[in-house]
Amino acid sequence: MIVLFAVAAASATDLAVTSIGSQFALSGAINKADPDLLFGQRLRWGLSDTATLDLNARFTYDPNAETSFEQSRVRSLGVTIDTKAYTLRAGRHALRHGGARLLDGAQFFYHPDHDDRIDVGLWAGFLADPFTTLPTLRPAGGPALAWRTSGISLSWLGEIVTAPNTDAGWDRVGTVLLVNGNLAPRASGVARADLLVRDSEGRSGLVDAAASGRLRLTPTLAWTADYNAFSSLRYQNRGAFDPTVRRFTERVQDLDLQDVVLTDTLDPTLQHTIGTALRFQPEGGDEGVVAALSTRARFHPDPVQRTAQLGPQVGYRGLLDGRMELLADGNVATVEGRMLGDVGFTAVTELLFDRNLLVDGSFRALIDPLAYSGQPGWYGDLFFDALLPSRTAVSVGGTWTLEPSEAVGSDVGWAAFLRLQQWVRRR
Repeated sequence: MIVLFAVAAASATDLAVTSIGSQFALSGAINKADPDLLFGQRLRWGLSDTATLDLNARFTYDPNAETSFEQSRVRSLGVTIDTKAYTLRAGRHALRHGGARLLDGAQFFYHPDHDDRIDVGLWAGFLADPFTTLPTLRPAGGPALAWRTSGISLSWLGEIVTAPNTDAGWDRVGTVLLVNGNLAPRASGVARADLLVRDSEGRSGLVDAAASGRLRLTPTLAWTADYNAFSSLRYQNRGAFDPTVRRFTERVQDLDLQDVVLTDTLDPTLQHTIGTALRFQPEGGDEGVVAALSTRARFHPDPVQRTAQLGPQVGYRGLLDGRMELLADGNVATVEGRMLGDVGFTAVTELLFDRNLLVDGSFRALIDPLAYSGQPGWYGDLFFDALLPSRTAVSVGGTWTLEPSEAVGSDVGWAAFLRLQQWVRRR
């Protein structure tokens, strides 16, 4: 159900998106099914020339779970007033210049130049639980500064988080730094650092950080690199630190059908990942050969948690009058001290003349001498994404895996998902 508000002003950015969906997985070895149902609503709707209503919520229901709703995620629910002189957010919003923090309260940012290039702000309220998004009684507040030009943006946010129910009475004092910019015509980068100045137990140091950069060496050759330091897995792309993650798992997570990473607590160990890739593709997206070589490593004090991955890729783009791309790739990785890998191909094609149906699939041979007793495993997936004239987006996917097992011979797994999205834009 979509609930729209009758208001006077219309904006080109007004948008309502209702999502419903389900995913189902079945393992032959344990004969156990895991269904999940999804309902989600996003709304950005103008209330006046300067005021906007924001809503972003997602709920998943698992019939096998102990609680009715397995996950309830409310990312925003409030009003934003944006003028040339100031920006005011009231209700629940992501904390501006604050990374992944969610604030139940108010944020005020003054623009001295009346051009949104400089922010001088204050914020106060209650920080929501960083993992479940549930409200908490953690009063917090602090200042914020930001500066933007056409090529670079810098921001700093300070925070004091209290903890009324503890002996210390406060939780932490910290700061967040964000940098984003185009360093040269062919170079760009972004970086974030979350620093703990001091917490109630006297600790300080880096909480998490990320940096990525892209350098276009030639019109057809680009080099990318990234670094990530984190003490929680919740907001990480699982494929960035686990080489065994397949495309279907990542697609289910991208569609909000399930949180693939289920860690709800902080890991006191600061972990690090680094990755780099060299990519070749035709200039301007034209027909031709595409190729890439990527590598990634995860560092952890526990050797079992360390991983390394190397992946070459080669393919051809522009087949079938520019509608198809074929890719062949492989991966060699070390996980939990053992060597494993996979090799396969992926095909992506656009069907129908108005290009509103995308079909892509892959098939892979899985190699894990220790887990598979020297035999190969097999993996396949197939996805359909369509945008109907009624502005209904349909995503359907399925996967099949066969993994040799000494205990059951062969463990056959099936999984599928269906998600519908209804898009509404005000005329």
